[in-house]
Amino acid sequence: MKDTLHIYTRVSTGVQTKGHSLEDQKETGIRVSKQHKMKHRIWNEGGKTSKLDTIESRVVLHDLFKEVSKGKVKHLFFWDLTRGMRTDFVRYYIKSECIKHKVTLYTSNGIFDFSSPQDKLFYDMVSSFGIYGNELSREKSILGKISGMKKGHWKGGDINFGYKLVDKKLQIEKTESIHVKKIYEMYEKGKSTKDLQNYLLSEGIKTRRNNSVFPLQSITNILKNTIYIGYKDMRITDFHYRFECPSIVDESLFHKVQMRMKDILERKNQINRTKNKYLLREYLYCNCCKNGMSGRITNQGHSYYFCSNRTRLWKRYKNGKEKCRMNRSINIKLTDFMVWETICDLLENSVQLKEDFKSKSLETKFKSDKDVKNEVRRIRGRISRISREINGMNENLLLIEKEKWTNKMEEKTYNEVKTSILKEIEKLEGERDSKELSIKDTLIQKNWLNWINRYSKKIEKLRETKNIEEKKETLGEVLNKIYVDWDRKSKEHILDIRLKLPLFNDKLKYKDIKSKSKGYELVDGSNQTQIRYKNKRYIDEFIDEVKKKDNLNVQTKTIGDC
Repeated sequence: MKDTLHIYTRVSTGVQTKGHSLEDQKETGIRVSKQHKMKHRIWNEGGKTSKLDTIESRVVLHDLFKEVSKGKVKHLFFWDLTRGMRTDFVRYYIKSECIKHKVTLYTSNGIFDFSSPQDKLFYDMVSSFGIYGNELSREKSILGKISGMKKGHWKGGDINFGYKLVDKKLQIEKTESIHVKKIYEMYEKGKSTKDLQNYLLSEGIKTRRNNSVFPLQSITNILKNTIYIGYKDMRITDFHYRFECPSIVDESLFHKVQMRMKDILERKNQINRTKNKYLLREYLYCNCCKNGMSGRITNQGHSYYFCSNRTRLWKRYKNGKEKCRMNRSINIKLTDFMVWETICDLLENSVQLKEDFKSKSLETKFKSDKDVKNEVRRIRGRISRISREINGMNENLLLIEKEKWTNKMEEKTYNEVKTSILKEIEKLEGERDSKELSIKDTLIQKNWLNWINRYSKKIEKLRETKNIEEKKETLGEVLNKIYVDWDRKSKEHILDIRLKLPLFNDKLKYKDIKSKSKGYELVDGSNQTQIRYKNKRYIDEFIDEVKKKDNLNVQTKTIGDC
């Protein structure tokens, strides 16, 4: 065992320096073993960073030193000392283990016999300078990346799907960008990430690493990444930077996708494969525990929505909370009918919707898609200027850190300047967030107007439609959430309906009621209303009877015993 040279090879995960490849390290180690008439054994770590201060972070090195501790390794080779260490902790660990177990350390530049005081001292000097050199190289690399990013250069690493690199800057890759837009549109229309995966597979689109199947997580990351609307917040050590590039996806579509993803995440354990289609399941939430409600249709024909909290507690889901007091289910047919009638009444009776359709009041502010894009572009320009200010502030933080490290700035002055800069960054970030919200509000108004134009001629037909997908599409434009509760005293269910816009009971207010020709103004209503009802038997017969009598106004009346 003593005549075997154990050769450890490793490269960083980044771009390699010439002469440091795995093959070069291996060949050099073998040559050293032949010079000393020893056998050899290769311990190949592959691509692994050495900046972490633990042996355990590198599996092969950890296993190698297990053999050292057992006395099975007496001759150890590193191409240079940086292959094995980059921190003081690892340096001292390797030295102590080699001394303890009488291991001779070989490098491409010489031998360290730790029984010699001179070699011990020389090891400390060489390894310290090696660590120092690595730190300088790393700092230079970081400053280089920061300098490049300030010029709009890509920071390095994998290029996002849909883009290509031209002169160190991101540009849109035409073919891939078409598929990026497509999967956003498909997801917004209700398709799942599995559907998107199947679409990409059917189109023969491959990942950046030439895999035929896009992982579901990769698709989710694409749907969440702000780089597709033109920016991405990045971080290099303590330097925060907003990188900007050409956008692929319209911001309106992006925000709609984010809202859908948020809703799905809240109901993650409730959305599963089912042969049944539910009109309201994705909107219903228990008012007691705030969990999403589930639906069930039995073979006997019973159908009901119920709070899923008990099921989640039993299956030990993380979002299962303490026992919920809302333990009464609600009939699916009755609930669907009442909510649908409420929304249809809203579409037919809302003063604002009628006024919007008649006078196109929103168009006086945004006459066309071009006007909306110009407004968004103006706000986005201000956001870009704010981002540049924030980037400058972060750069100042790095400068004063350097002043402190080199003892050119006193601790007290450093703390005062740092506090001032951080407060200014916080102020600018708040302004930037406010501008982001204003873009979202602008796009929502545009989408609402587009929806009115698209559906105004179909409102009269909606009430009688049997197509659940058409109903769900309509509900998706106006309905936000429905909170369900149970009143123990009156033994009634309560449906608290929340809209995206304040349309319930909106009205016109005339400037002079005696002279209506002087004009009027629109008064917003509420974005929520309540329906109270009692669950009774023979629901189908009741619904048919109500339809015939046409005397149900679920916006203003309570349905009692039936």
